[in-house]
Amino acid sequence: MIIVQKAALKYVPLLAQEGVKYNVGGEHARGGLLKLAPRDARGRNINVEPIHSNQQRYEEELIALKILCMIPGNDSIKVQVLKELEQLKLLHKNDVLDQYLLDCATKYTGCRERFHYLASLDPDALLAFDARITRIIPPDVLEIILESGFQYFPKIGGLLFLPTREEYVTVLDYIIQTLGQENILNMLHRIFTPACNYPILHHVLTKAPQYKMIFTQKFPWAYKLKDHENRSLHQAVLAAGPKAMNNSEFLFATLSDNQIRTKDPITTLYPFAAMAAGEDADLERSYYLLRRHPSVLDAWSRVAVPVVVGEESRSTNRSSDSDNISNRQKRKRNTTDIISNDEIEYSERRDENTEEDS
Repeated sequence: MIIVQKAALKYVPLLAQEGVKYNVGGEHARGGLLKLAPRDARGRNINVEPIHSNQQRYEEELIALKILCMIPGNDSIKVQVLKELEQLKLLHKNDVLDQYLLDCATKYTGCRERFHYLASLDPDALLAFDARITRIIPPDVLEIILESGFQYFPKIGGLLFLPTREEYVTVLDYIIQTLGQENILNMLHRIFTPACNYPILHHVLTKAPQYKMIFTQKFPWAYKLKDHENRSLHQAVLAAGPKAMNNSEFLFATLSDNQIRTKDPITTLYPFAAMAAGEDADLERSYYLLRRHPSVLDAWSRVAVPVVVGEESRSTNRSSDSDNISNRQKRKRNTTDIISNDEIEYSERRDENTEEDS
């Protein structure tokens, strides 16, 4: 069995190797890494000490690998130990999710390097981790979790808009309710700098429009960014459907002439067509956009013209071919008639000559 104490951290890989050699904990215990940790006379885990005197011990069935990820402090040393265990094939990708290692790494503060390393082993484990954000997590640890979410899942807005265990409550809803709006905005402001060019407003306006004003005020630089599909903010909201656009009145009101005349880079729909699509279609606003720029219909008709012309051209060609065939047949018949007439005249002259000779 491996007893993970702070002073013995650097020896964990060596002890695990020896444990495998002598089958410590059984065939599948990886040298004791997956063996339950010992407890004291009161049944408490003897390897996990609280950071502060008022902090309770972490009480549950723990294996040595979990304790390694959980022990506070010495973050860089733990990351090095975990890397060595991975190289020895004693730490597997599946362990991150199966053994709840991300949970263990966030029990105490000072876990940034450890958490990022474990998340890099299995980023998908973050998606299963989002529902457990509803437990009490220190703000600095929450910031690390959200940071990793944006790093590995930028296209969906990280973990912010995923559902929690509570119905109709997203991670963003929950952390704002528990930690306060200003604290969360400041936290996100530290994660998103203007230099990172992350289109946070695209996600907020399409997935959580109730927060559109506070996010627009906090991240005004994100207004003119484009997302991973090369959509502007207006295009992203239009692509989310008429309902999403109607939830963002100021966006609709500020649509410029050029934006009305520009197609979506993915759907190739003009804004008037996007407002008329789906079960939430808003025909009144669609007509409004058409009245502002009816020329977009001309663009559609110009696209259709070559098809019609092509059909007519093919029809004309077919008619021309038929005429050519008919003309050739007529010329052939005329030629045949001429040959026949010549033969008749020759026959008549021959008969006349024969009579004269007689």
